[in-house]
Amino acid sequence: MMSFKSKEATFLQLLYHNILTTSLLSIIKFLLGKILNSSVRFIDMLITVLLARSVIYAMALLNTTKWLNPITDLIARMY
Repeated sequence: MMSFKSKEATFLQLLYHNILTTSLLSIIKFLLGKILNSSVRFIDMLITVLLARSVIYAMALLNTTKWLNPITDLIARMY
């Protein structure tokens, strides 16, 4: 689900993609957590996912001046 197509995507598409990815990861982690341990709360899994994705959110904020675009282009070409 990860992609580096920031040049073609609109803000609403990126927002939708982030909300969808965060929701799906949280739900999957919650369901797996419930299977293994009945005392797991959804908020715990949501916070875990948000912390894990915090680097992505920080890079998005840092890239408001587009200075990370050459780096993301280089990474996209490698994969």
